[in-house]
Amino acid sequence: MIRSVRPECRVIEASNGRKALEAIDSEPVDAVITDIKMPIMDGFDFIEHSRRGRRQLKIIILSGYRYFEYAQKALQLGAFDYLLKPVREESIVQMLDKVEASLREERSSLMEKEQLAKRLDTTLPVYYERLLSEWIAGRLSAAKRDELKTAFSLKEAGTVIVSRIHLGAPEDTGQEEEAGATAEPDQLKQSVIEALNRGLSPLGQPVSFVSPDDTRSIVTVFTTGSAAEADHPAGTAMLEAVHKEVSGLCGGAGDDAVCTMGVGRPRGDIIAEAAGSYAEALEAEARHFYQSADGPIRYGDADRPLQRMSGEASKDEETLKELIKLLKADAFEQHIHEMLNKITEEGFPFPDQLKARLIRLTGSLAETVKDMMNEEDYRQLVMQMERQIKECRAFGQLHGILAGCGGQLIAALQSMRSRKHELTADKCAAFIDAHYMEDLSLEAVAGRFYFSPNYLSMVFKNQLGTTFVKYLSGVRLNKAVRLLEESDLKVYEIAARTGFKDEKYFYRVFKRKYGVTPDEYRRLLRPAANGPAVYP
Repeated sequence: MIRSVRPECRVIEASNGRKALEAIDSEPVDAVITDIKMPIMDGFDFIEHSRRGRRQLKIIILSGYRYFEYAQKALQLGAFDYLLKPVREESIVQMLDKVEASLREERSSLMEKEQLAKRLDTTLPVYYERLLSEWIAGRLSAAKRDELKTAFSLKEAGTVIVSRIHLGAPEDTGQEEEAGATAEPDQLKQSVIEALNRGLSPLGQPVSFVSPDDTRSIVTVFTTGSAAEADHPAGTAMLEAVHKEVSGLCGGAGDDAVCTMGVGRPRGDIIAEAAGSYAEALEAEARHFYQSADGPIRYGDADRPLQRMSGEASKDEETLKELIKLLKADAFEQHIHEMLNKITEEGFPFPDQLKARLIRLTGSLAETVKDMMNEEDYRQLVMQMERQIKECRAFGQLHGILAGCGGQLIAALQSMRSRKHELTADKCAAFIDAHYMEDLSLEAVAGRFYFSPNYLSMVFKNQLGTTFVKYLSGVRLNKAVRLLEESDLKVYEIAARTGFKDEKYFYRVFKRKYGVTPDEYRRLLRPAANGPAVYP
């Protein structure tokens, strides 16, 4: 029938859905007429697969089944028309006329969009970006909204979509953003904008631009003829396909890149109500932080709303500081777990607000080691903790990040304390080496450096592996040996000069260490002439 009424058309045949997919992948096909019941891949599966990446393809179901459910499902999947067997030639002609008219309209619309894009590229893009930003913020006058409607050929109804690009190192926002931006993120954002506009255009009129509130986000105002069209199942399927394409672009920018998407509720008068739908899209996108979703999240699809946080975590802060000072890593991690559970008991905080609070918290906790580190090391430590929290993409990761921050602080404090003990031991040992001949005691040396005797005793045991008394005795005996070897002083004189007030005690300690008395040591060291030297 088609070859008869449209001899200029080329007709390709396939025995099942899979072969049809192969055919439309290799040929420039405009329309497909398909049965429902087929081997290998039925008509419904074929529609779902064929819609991916083929925005203008017109699919007509030709079936002998009159079930309303079949027709309804076909249209929901994006079928262009539904014909019943047996089909007459006039029905085919009417169907072909509709396909050709639809294709002409779409191609004409596409040409208008391309001309509009060219015009905007060469005239006032900054001007329109400002108008678009003010529009979604609810600050645009009715006259300016009409100007936008005309400039972008916007329709009456629609919804707002927010697509957020997450890179391994988020861009800075604010006045320094331009100086710190790199060409790669800008190029990626432009590719995402093009993919959003291209992917959504078959069902309506989209306009996409970089968010004025967050340079990592793309705002898309998607307009259609009615609110029902904006929320149509075919639109949902197309949006999911667009999200996959955008996610693929972001994945191509690096292993750490990802895109999350939030969708506001449709509005019958989107020109006047864009700000409300935008606020909802922002909240829907933020929910990706709390729930795992492979595709877009629509506003209202959650059991608990996002909410603003109130108060500060001062009590938690003091508890966590104390646990760091006590070097209790396990207790610190447990308290972090309890704190995060408490924060989300009644509702989920907005992710950016929660992150800001946790950054302030870790900054305060870092003060526990500030006095023990040099300024640069301390600054690097604080910046590293802040970066980890900023880059966190899921609430479930926060516990590990915060526990890791606590572990870093505890390790730093432990290291500093160990170093402090080491310096204390070195300082006290040097003092003993210089004053061994004096009447020294643990209490006297501790008082000299303003330490407690117990602390000094612990330092000697941990850092030098001996007690204060044994260390002092060892220093005195080493000095005594040198005097025995290098001088002719009497033994009692050597004992006095090396801090031994009791000569008998000196003899006893010396023999215990060397196995001989001081006199015997000297005789063995200085043998008769020509005799061999014997050392104990």
